[in-house]
This record gives sequence, structure tokens and C-alpha cells, in this order.
Amino acid sequence: MGNTSSTDNDNNPSGTQVKSEKEPSSVASQEEPTKPVATGQPIKNAKVKGIPTIITWSQGGNNVFVTGTFNDWKYNVRLSKSTSDFTTVIDLEPGTHKLKFIVDDEWKCSNDFSTATDPDGNLVNYLEVHEDDDCNSIEKESLDSSGFLSNTPPGEYTDELPGYLLAYAHSLSIAENSLKDSDDPFEHRECMADEQPPTLPPHLEKVILNSSIVSKEDNSVLPVPNHVVLNHLYACSIRDGVMAVAGTTRYRKKYITTVYYKPVFI
Repeated sequence: MGNTSSTDNDNNPSGTQVKSEKEPSSVASQEEPTKPVATGQPIKNAKVKGIPTIITWSQGGNNVFVTGTFNDWKYNVRLSKSTSDFTTVIDLEPGTHKLKFIVDDEWKCSNDFSTATDPDGNLVNYLEVHEDDDCNSIEKESLDSSGFLSNTPPGEYTDELPGYLLAYAHSLSIAENSLKDSDDPFEHRECMADEQPPTLPPHLEKVILNSSIVSKEDNSVLPVPNHVVLNHLYACSIRDGVMAVAGTTRYRKKYITTVYYKPVFI
């Protein structure tokens, strides 16, 4: 049999393969790769009209790069060093972006951005970009906060709420209390139908029931579950009159996933 090279994708958010001399571990690890590839190539998104966004790294280092979902993890953008930090300006589309920094050939997350795990269990930074978040608005806000070049019109200001807002809030509270006191369940259903369900956290999107087969030769090989899904009960959609529920537990380095199947007659 020929020689095969092992790869480790647990800590690479892009999912691209980086050669490593160590054998892959059977348990998900949060250790960062020691020598990621830092190409320093610019982002090729000239065709996409984005919003200029300032990316800053203020946690030391000599060579700092950033990459993320805004360029499909294909390129690493170098940050320019200033007196106290590293900065760059990237055109980003409005929405949520995942990004990660490469500081002296080590993957790191910044404390200046929100941090969470992606569906693969890797720690990444999250950045929310709005249509009005551009360099001009940031510079304008900084000037306004410092008291220079403020465009605030002169006049009298107060911290008291207008009367029509207070009346509107009072009417909403009366409506909510009337629904709570009502015994008609249909009124509650109509009220709840207008509300949007909460968004599922990204670290709960990837579970065993939704994962594909890891090894085509051995169907018993399952992907290593993320630690945040332990001791949760998951249920699949009813298909062909069968409902499946599952739960994952862990004992030291061993993961046990139990799936229950039950026929459902509708």
C-alpha cells in the first residue's frame, strides 16, 4: 500500500487541508495549528460592492493577517502596523461574517469581536456589518463624540419620553394583560403566530442526526460530536411514518449516541 499523508482540519475554519506531521486525533481538539499558510494575497472581490469596514488587531504580534467567510477562507489579508495595533480596511457585504486572525503563523481570535464556535466546533470571531456601517460614519461618530465638527442642530433637548410613546406603551401593556387573563387558547395562538421563533445557535446546527457518513467503507464510523451538543435531546422530522430521537453522552474520551425509532401514525 502507498504512503498516505494525514491532514488535520479541526482548527482550520475554512475546512481546507493543511499538511501536518501528527496523526489526527479521534477527539475534537481546540488546539490551533502551529504553522498555517499565510499567503498575504489581497481579496479578489472587486465585482462585489461592499461596505468599507475597519478590521483591527490590538493583541500584539509582528505579522498579522485576517481571513474569513468574506473571501471563502481563500486569501489572507495583511494588517498594517500602527503605533499600538494592526489595522486594515476590507469591503464587506451587509450581514454576518466569520473571521479569524493569523498572528505570527498562529490562528487566534480577537477579544475585540464576538467569539463563538462554528458548526464544526472551531472558535471564530463574528462581525455584523450593516448598510450604514462604513468608514465615513465611523469617522463622523468619533468626531461627534469628541465634540468637534458636530452636526447636531442647536436647540433644547430633554430625556423625557413624548406623551404619544407613553400612551402607546400603555395600550400594549393592556393588550398583553388581557391576553394573559383570557381563557381562549385561540387568541394566544393568533398572538404567537405573528412572532418569529428564536434563531438556532450556530454551534447546535451540526448534530449527529444531520451529519453524513464519514467513512463510506465503514458505516459505523461517526463524526466526533461537538461538546456543546452533549446531553441534548434531538428529534428528526417524521419520514415514512417513523420518528427518530437521539441523545449523545460522553465518558472520558468516548462518545455514545443513542437513537430511538418509533412508528408514528398520523
